[in-house]
Amino acid sequence: MLNARLLHTIATTYVALGLYDRALPLEQQALQLRRRFSPNGSTEVAESMNELGQIYALKADYSEAEPLLLSGLAMRRAALPKDDPEIIESIGNVAQLQQNRGEFAAANALFREALALSELRYGSEATETAQRLDDLATNLDNLGKTADAGATLRALFLCFAKCSTAIAGRWVTIIRIP
Repeated sequence: MLNARLLHTIATTYVALGLYDRALPLEQQALQLRRRFSPNGSTEVAESMNELGQIYALKADYSEAEPLLLSGLAMRRAALPKDDPEIIESIGNVAQLQQNRGEFAAANALFREALALSELRYGSEATETAQRLDDLATNLDNLGKTADAGATLRALFLCFAKCSTAIAGRWVTIIRIP
């Protein structure tokens, strides 16, 4: 399992550097090893499925990404508490995939679920919750629901007033809230 962890770590480093083609075979190998040596439905397998799905999504290969992300989410839901950070991450990743495919209504429900779980886990003033508010506001804007997006952004700025986060600057320069 150490080899799988090492391959996964190198793959995530390549992803952070934007080197998706280098990350892909490493995460595929990590997933194969984890499937061979971990019990069915383990969180380690789910972690590799999620990461591999993210790599495919970043490469805009959504047909490869979707089953991996959905399976990883299902495994995490079966093994972890409902507000576990890994579940919140997986829900957000599936929502982001749907948003990238232009399926904004489907993504909206998942972004709202991830936000609710983040608020439950971290509270309404945490950076993790701010990220979920940011995701939801972007999706609402994509849906053409500007009033809802504005309300969500107001909640985001209230969160920023109480917590420090890197995404604050992005919204301050892009959107002016009425």
